[in-house]
Amino acid sequence: MNSKKIKLIAISVAMVLSTQIVLAEDLINDFGGLTDALKNATGSSVTVKLGSDISATAIITTGTNTPKSVTILGEGKKYTSNILAFDVKPNTTLTLNNITLDSIQHASSWGGAMYNEGTLILDNVTFNNDIAKTPKAVGGGAMALVATNGNPVSTTIKNSTFTNNSTESNPVYENNGGAIYVYGTSSKLVGDNTLKISDSLFESNHTNKTGGAIGVNNLGPSNFEIEINDTTFTKNNSTGYGGAIDVTTGGTGNVTIKLDHATFNSNKSGSDGGAIAYEKGNITSNIINSTFTNNTANNGGAIYNGIKNLTISNTIFDGNKTNDGGKGGAIYNAGNISLSQTEFKQSTDTIYMANDSAAAFSGTNTLNGSISSENATSEIKNKGTLILNADNSGYTGTYTQESGQTDVNASSTFFGGETTIAGGVLNWNTLKNYNSTLKVEKGSLNIGNVSKASLSLNNNSYIKKDTLVNINSKGEIKLNGGSITLDDNDIWAGNISIGDENTVGSGTLTIDGLTSNGGIFANGGTIDIISGRLTASAGDVIKEATTVKIKDDALLAVRGGDVTLGATTDWASKGGVLLTDGTLTVKDLSNANGIFQANSGKLMLENSTFTVGKDSFINSSVETNIDSNSKLQITDNGWVTIGDNDIWNGEVSLAGGTLNYERTESTSSTMTGDLIATSGNLNLLKNSYINIKSPSNVAQAVSVDIQKGATVEISHGAEFNLDSNDKWNGLIKNELDGIFKTDNVNNSAFGGMLQQNKGVSIFDNNSNITIDGKDSYILGGTVEIKNGSALNIGSGVADNHFFVSDLNMTNNSALNAMNSVLNKYQISNDMIVEGKNNLSIDIDGRNKVGDAFIINNLTSNTDGTLNVADFNFIGLAPIDRQFKIRVFDANSINDKVNFTSTDKEIFTPIGYYNLQSAGGGWYTSNMTRYNPQVFRGQVATLASFNNQLMIDDMLLNHVTLDSERLLAQSKNANIYASTLPQFAPYQYKKEDGGLWYKSYVNFENLSLTQGLKVGNNSYGSLVGADFPVIKLKHGWRLMPTAYIGYNGAHQTFNGVGMYQNGGQGGLMGTFMKDNFIGSVVAYGGGYNNEMSVAGNTDRAGNWFAGTAAKLAYNFHPTKHFTIQPTAFMSYNIFGRQNWGTDFGSMSMNSGLLNGINVAPGMNFIYARESWSVYATFQYMYNINDQVGGRAGNVDLASVKMEHGYIQYGLGVTKTWKDRLNSFFQIVFRNGGRTGVGFQLGLNYTFDWFSPSKTKSTKATKGEKTIIKSLSMK
Repeated sequence: MNSKKIKLIAISVAMVLSTQIVLAEDLINDFGGLTDALKNATGSSVTVKLGSDISATAIITTGTNTPKSVTILGEGKKYTSNILAFDVKPNTTLTLNNITLDSIQHASSWGGAMYNEGTLILDNVTFNNDIAKTPKAVGGGAMALVATNGNPVSTTIKNSTFTNNSTESNPVYENNGGAIYVYGTSSKLVGDNTLKISDSLFESNHTNKTGGAIGVNNLGPSNFEIEINDTTFTKNNSTGYGGAIDVTTGGTGNVTIKLDHATFNSNKSGSDGGAIAYEKGNITSNIINSTFTNNTANNGGAIYNGIKNLTISNTIFDGNKTNDGGKGGAIYNAGNISLSQTEFKQSTDTIYMANDSAAAFSGTNTLNGSISSENATSEIKNKGTLILNADNSGYTGTYTQESGQTDVNASSTFFGGETTIAGGVLNWNTLKNYNSTLKVEKGSLNIGNVSKASLSLNNNSYIKKDTLVNINSKGEIKLNGGSITLDDNDIWAGNISIGDENTVGSGTLTIDGLTSNGGIFANGGTIDIISGRLTASAGDVIKEATTVKIKDDALLAVRGGDVTLGATTDWASKGGVLLTDGTLTVKDLSNANGIFQANSGKLMLENSTFTVGKDSFINSSVETNIDSNSKLQITDNGWVTIGDNDIWNGEVSLAGGTLNYERTESTSSTMTGDLIATSGNLNLLKNSYINIKSPSNVAQAVSVDIQKGATVEISHGAEFNLDSNDKWNGLIKNELDGIFKTDNVNNSAFGGMLQQNKGVSIFDNNSNITIDGKDSYILGGTVEIKNGSALNIGSGVADNHFFVSDLNMTNNSALNAMNSVLNKYQISNDMIVEGKNNLSIDIDGRNKVGDAFIINNLTSNTDGTLNVADFNFIGLAPIDRQFKIRVFDANSINDKVNFTSTDKEIFTPIGYYNLQSAGGGWYTSNMTRYNPQVFRGQVATLASFNNQLMIDDMLLNHVTLDSERLLAQSKNANIYASTLPQFAPYQYKKEDGGLWYKSYVNFENLSLTQGLKVGNNSYGSLVGADFPVIKLKHGWRLMPTAYIGYNGAHQTFNGVGMYQNGGQGGLMGTFMKDNFIGSVVAYGGGYNNEMSVAGNTDRAGNWFAGTAAKLAYNFHPTKHFTIQPTAFMSYNIFGRQNWGTDFGSMSMNSGLLNGINVAPGMNFIYARESWSVYATFQYMYNINDQVGGRAGNVDLASVKMEHGYIQYGLGVTKTWKDRLNSFFQIVFRNGGRTGVGFQLGLNYTFDWFSPSKTKSTKATKGEKTIIKSLSMK
């Protein structure tokens, strides 16, 4: 190795050794030993300490888990995470210190406990509830900072605490602070960035978008410097803009914000400022020694601005606010601002401005209230002092004073438009009675600053437009032939008058931009409103002798005054009159009028044609009087509301606008006028009542809204049209020969009602009309239902609430009377049917009646069809197989009328019923098929019968006698195993008798006729006694047996569930000789039957009796093997069941069953002395097993087993200690009965008559009869 390589290695080792690595001695305490002390850092710095809390499970990152610096310490501990905590990266660092961080959430976007992109150093930290949380949202939720694709970023926040950080949702990717964020973006220019913030706290942070404790944005190649210093902010918030800072910029970035001492206090927003915002471009800011206090917003509420630098100096604002009407509440502005020593100490709203705003001031300031604005591209300059002390009458634009002062104390009002004082002072605190000519070119005019002031402008006097005029509320200007032009540089809070009450005066008042004025009295002369607004407030009067000119975009506002516009009025099409209080009289006006907006007050139309057109309206609070010689035209999106206080004697023409009608009375004295509606919107408001009479007409093109509680009365030939664009929630009364038409209308969608006594109603083009109840009826007139339309008659329409003179149904129309109530519908003259038309009806099947249409003359001009398209059974279900009803009861029926019906079937407890025309308006309803549930009694009997066959077998297989064969001769082979092979004989030696117990269970399905598939589970137990064998003649022997038993079963099919529980008893004799065995049994019993269907439970009982016999013969091919053919025969009788059911409210029964069965079979037995096994096979024939029944008046079809069944099985027996025997058997069935059965049992044998103890063993043994079945030694 050469010396150069050795040097390089030495230098590398030295560099590594020189990197300080400090790991806290045995602290950290988890998150994997703070991810194994930041992945076992060996270089480029790390310092870690902690000593508990943590949690986290992942991220950290920086130098990618990590160093390239780090440091944590965090002996104040905590720091949980549910992802993102830290990240930092490009050239990284991170530091932290005393830590907390806390609830941290993140959800994969921006902050939510840090992310930075280079450096960060915090110091005492604590962020608290953190979050961020929304995918794609740009959010802080304690940190983010970023500046993507370039470096540096930095950040340094000192004694920290942010508390309840957040940002959660993303209304279309807005920038969100909720405790920092900042961002940037870059296509590489590197430099600046950094954020510093010092002694800190922000507190309750939040945001749904923008600030809520910082925010910013930038989007430039580099720059954003931000420094904040002694901080505070407190209860931040936001959902939009500031709520404790926000900022943004856009293309190529920049920011630079500096605050200094800061403290904002209760912050908020909900949009706009609420402690800073500045939204948009390049930004600079400043704000030095700060304090704003009780911020809030919707607009300013302590700043917002809109930027082009800002700069506010020694600050203090005080109780900032807004919401409700919004605007300033300590600034808002929307562009530029400077101020200087400031203060404000608000008593109400302060500043606002907006549009192309600005503002400046300099030196002193103060305010103690308002300034405001909107439009007229705000400015405000001044070069010193200002002071004011409130109102400033909404400001509305420029106020320039090139040097000087302003003052206007004593409840100041000033500004009010673009105010210009081209130099000098405006101190308006004096009383002036001025009767000479006054011409004001420039400068300042101060009127009534301190006390009353009055100014008269006589002939040749004027105040020029360029002059700054300020008429204080104690000031007055009188026009006596002179003129004054007031523009938006002037403020008028006093009075101006022309003439007096008894004298017609002269002079010209020109309003050219002014938007706020004091008192006005005009009797004569000219008021020329070129632009701006003249307001006639309470006590103000403009008489008919005055010529009023309202130019385009100018406004005459009647707000409590009394104004008459006469024949000489010149009212431009875009000029406006606003009525909010007082009285406006329009008299003898025939010229077209401009924009009219009325919110309140009185409008008197006298011998005039008056148009409420585009941008015009008359509100409900206005008292409108339309005399009989006047016409009110509503056009071009204008709208008018007519209510109880209005008088309508003339004509209202609706052609493109909106008429809101809310009168609640219908009296001839207050509404005798006409309504001609050809287009537009007619809104009949809640609880209104309108009488539309000839020549009135509401055309189909009109969009109508009849609101709930509204009533439309159509009378005397008037026509009222509705279509699918209309809303019908109220009542239409067609009572006096009105014409009501619908086109594709559905009144049930809105709850509309119709009452018709006389007149015509035409339901056309898929209309769907419902009448339902005492308030909705048709009791006369003519009804036409056409072209797919339907008239629905609801359940509230009782008899005689549908009565018409004529009913016409055309082209697939419908009349739906299916409403669960039977009615008679009266048509006193003609019912005309053209094409196919549908009706739906209710039928009481039990009483054999239905809805009926009582018609004088039923006719058709072409070929008409009345189709009963739907029907419904009401009341109790039918109990007859067929019944007949008359639906159309007509005195005469034209041959061209046809009757048809639906192919619908209705399910009932007995079966399914249809409806078919029987001609002449008659219809029959026929049962077409059974309801399978109706067979439940018959099924129960058949199931019990099948279960008894199994019990018969069990008894007949119980015991057999081995004739004369002795055990020693090995002839005592098994006799037979089973007719139903699951029930095998015991394997035991029979001495002189015994007791036995058998139990069984079956799981199977029964296939019955009528398509019934029945699940059947049966179960039970038998207990019996075998008596000693009786020897008969010719080698025959008889063993008597007696038994009793419990038997139960459960069936399910087609929604029916049934249970039977019962008992039985009987006697059996078994005859034996050689290899032949025969048993005969006779028995009887009863059971209880419980049947559940459709939520109802039927109960019945039944009895049964029967006898059965079985024969068998044994063949012994070998010593231990027996082949045993068998034959089984039985007869069973089951009684009749009678019951009443709530399912259909009717009586039911199932008939007798006389069942005969035969069953050939074969058993194969292998037996040893103490056990045996066997296999069985058998087929059961059903010779007679059918059961009839009845439901109501309907005889039911018989039900029986669909066919016989085959069964096969295996069994095993065991003898225990000679006297105790047991067996178990399983059998399978196929065919008409499919399933599996199990049986097991015990038998204990004993001597009925105990032998004498002195009797010899040999003698005793010789007397014993040896009995053994299914075993062989």
